Amino acid sequence: MVMVSTGEKMSHLRRIVADLGSAVVAFSGGVDSSYLLWACRDVMKERVLAVTAVSPVHASWDTDFAGEVARSLSVEHMLLRSTEMDDAAFVANTPERCYLCKRGLFTVLRQIAQDRGLGNVIEGSNADDASEFRPGRRAAEELGVGRPLHKVGLTKDEIRRLSREAGLVSWGRPSSTCLATRFPYGMAISVEALRMVEKGEAFLRDLGARQVRLRHHGDIARIEVSPADMPLLLRDGNRERVVGYLGGLGYGHVVLDMAGYRPGGGNVWGLSLEP
Repeated sequence: MVMVSTGEKMSHLRRIVADLGSAVVAFSGGVDSSYLLWACRDVMKERVLAVTAVSPVHASWDTDFAGEVARSLSVEHMLLRSTEMDDAAFVANTPERCYLCKRGLFTVLRQIAQDRGLGNVIEGSNADDASEFRPGRRAAEELGVGRPLHKVGLTKDEIRRLSREAGLVSWGRPSSTCLATRFPYGMAISVEALRMVEKGEAFLRDLGARQVRLRHHGDIARIEVSPADMPLLLRDGNRERVVGYLGGLGYGHVVLDMAGYRPGGGNVWGLSLEP
């Protein structure tokens, strides 16, 4: 196998972006889409538009951070009210949930690109994503949405390193996914339950936990944090605060998952296949 250096991958990325000429970037504000947006801005100049979906499925802190990144790059940023919660099939929360969401989003982004005279729609999947269950990838392929980072083989670690070298505020940001991934397949998603998850995770983050998932199992809140942050939540005073706050949101039982945070953590108990 021929090893390709990070520098060669970066050069390849710049050539791909240059060939595209213009693009709408599906922009979450995460490490990957932020680096892709930076590369597009560097090469395409003003011929790039960042679009961020906004709905109860997306945590407010992710939307706010996306705006911060776009402003730091002086890129035009559009907030798009997405309507996945109006789709009964999405709310039913089958394994097709992510596909349905991405297909709806990418369809709208293609129309925006056409209306704005921008030739392409691209998103920030990286090379590591190929090994994970990603139904949304099928939607991208069906609608011709490009995945430049994946195409050149850039991994998450490489993207973090390149982002740090580029001075991007996103380089060290913990991985983040939409709030729908906190629900086991087959459990209907509601706006009320999404708000419970969002408020609960915000509380845990404010306590100092860095990488947090609050898995929603009806009246059970299953908390995933890194092993290093477990003592923080179990510390005298904090344990009572966590139980009290989550109980106030409506959770009758609060569980700290001793396995800790891991991508695909919804898989345990045979519940889910997503990060």
